Amino acid sequence: MTTIKKTLIIKQLDELIQSYTSGKQHVKAPTGWIQSTRLALGMSLRQLANRIGVSASALSNFEKREQAEAITLATLKKAAHAMDMELVYYFKPKSGSIKNTITQQAKKKAQEILI
Repeated sequence: MTTIKKTLIIKQLDELIQSYTSGKQHVKAPTGWIQSTRLALGMSLRQLANRIGVSASALSNFEKREQAEAITLATLKKAAHAMDMELVYYFKPKSGSIKNTITQQAKKKAQEILI
């Protein structure tokens, strides 16, 4: 991988992470977090697989399962740990806050009662 390409991957991943932490992002990394992060760190499939303690084919399977949204949180956590990352998992209210969600649900219920 060329230095320019790696620099671009790192910049794009950092921007994506920033958009998540600021609450602006609602989509996943295009190739999945495992593969995107692994590539940004300049790690081969085999290198990361060794850190996790699995075969390269098993790690390739992890990456495919993540893209298909069929991976477990435990597997994501192992991959994150092996890359010196932290897995962050949470529900983000679409309305901006739990309070707004509760208010919207209450209004909806009140309308159902009135109808």
